[in-house]
Amino acid sequence: MKPRCCMYAAGAMISRKRRAGEDRPFTRRAQMRMDLGYAMAHCREAVGLLLNVQGASAFAESNPIQRVWRDLEMASRHGLLAGEIPQEIYGRALVGNFEPLSPMV
Repeated sequence: MKPRCCMYAAGAMISRKRRAGEDRPFTRRAQMRMDLGYAMAHCREAVGLLLNVQGASAFAESNPIQRVWRDLEMASRHGLLAGEIPQEIYGRALVGNFEPLSPMV
């Protein structure tokens, strides 16, 4: 699934369930987190390519792409979006293990 499709599908499902007053099942929420993490990784990759094209001047504080890069790098490291954490939560949910990974996640 393309990153943009992940984001649109997640937003549409959240809106639909909220309007109906329903909660999403844990497994579906876990899959959505994993999909959003996937989309976030592709966003980071795209911004990285922009930085490579612009060269070192992209990191100047006067360059708007620097702020986009910095904000995206920080936000994409949130525990629910970063790397393997959402993948593990989703994998555990698929086999019926709904226990938290740790008290922090």
